[in-house]
Amino acid sequence: MKYLYFLLAFLMFTACSNYGDKIVVDKTEIYYKDGVTKEQAETLGQYLKEAEFTDNNEKSVQLTKDANNGNFIFRMVVDQAYANDKQYDAMYTMFARNLAVAMNKPVDFELCDSGFNTLKTFKAEDISKFVNVGKTELLYTKNISEDELNSMTAYLEESNKSEDVPMTIELDKQNDTIIYRMVVKESYLNDASYEAIFKNYGTLLSREVFNGTPLQAEMCNDMMQTVKVVR
Repeated sequence: MKYLYFLLAFLMFTACSNYGDKIVVDKTEIYYKDGVTKEQAETLGQYLKEAEFTDNNEKSVQLTKDANNGNFIFRMVVDQAYANDKQYDAMYTMFARNLAVAMNKPVDFELCDSGFNTLKTFKAEDISKFVNVGKTELLYTKNISEDELNSMTAYLEESNKSEDVPMTIELDKQNDTIIYRMVVKESYLNDASYEAIFKNYGTLLSREVFNGTPLQAEMCNDMMQTVKVVR
C-alpha cells in the first residue's frame, strides 16, 4: 500500500456538486454518489485509514456504483506517467483486490488525472481472485480453469502439511502456457542455486499438477511485479 502513495497526485478537488456528497478522513476527501450510501463511504474510509492510505496530505478519492452490475467504482488521481507505466499495474490490481475484500463487493478501479478524467480502468472481472491454502495465498486469473485451480489447491494442501512458510503465488495462462509467479526475497533474485531450485519446481508443477502443460516460472517482488523469468 505505501508504494502507492508515491504515485498519487496530492490535491483536493475544487468544490463541485458533481463529485457527490463528501466525508473527510484524516484530510482525505471521500466523495460518494450514484447509489453509494454514507455508511459505505465510511466503510471505505475506515479501510483506507487502517491501510495507512489517509494521512496529513490532502487528497481526494471518489466511490460510485455501476448501475448495470452493481460493482463499486473507486476513482483515484495519479500522475499520468504512472498510469501509463505497466510496471505498476500489479500494484494497482493488488490495491483493488484488497479493497474489494474490505467492501465485500467487486470493485472496478479507475486511475484519473487531476481533472478527474479516467486514464485507465481495471475491471473487477479482470483482477485476480484468491484463495488461502494454509499459509499460502493463491491468486488466480480468469484464464485459469476450475480443474487447474483445484489441482493446484490439492497439491498445496498436500505439500503444506510439511511446509510452514507463508507464500504468495499467482497463476495465469497465456497462449496455452501456465504462468507461475511467486513472491521471493530480494536476496534470492541473483542466487543461482535458488534459481535452479525454482526452475526445477516449475518443471515439477508442469508434470505433476498441470498434466504436462508448459509452465513459465517468474520471480516477483512483494508487489507482485515480475523481476525475473526463470527459463
